[in-house]
Amino acid sequence: EVKQLATEAATLDPQNGRARMLLAIAAMQGGDPQGARAVWEKTVAELPPDSPWVAQAKAALQAMERVEDARRKGE
Repeated sequence: EVKQLATEAATLDPQNGRARMLLAIAAMQGGDPQGARAVWEKTVAELPPDSPWVAQAKAALQAMERVEDARRKGE
């Protein structure tokens, strides 16, 4: 239900950073890290650079990169 509401909110207001973050979190919790990455990348690309949501999306992408790097090194 949260994902559906966040999707509707993001559709009604594409600048709604909170809805975008909820969509990314729902994707991660649902086992879809690439879906979350897509939301975060779209947030960085489409929201104003000074938006706090852009900063959070960038931080999430950096964290994801660190995890992926650690996995590659562990293989």
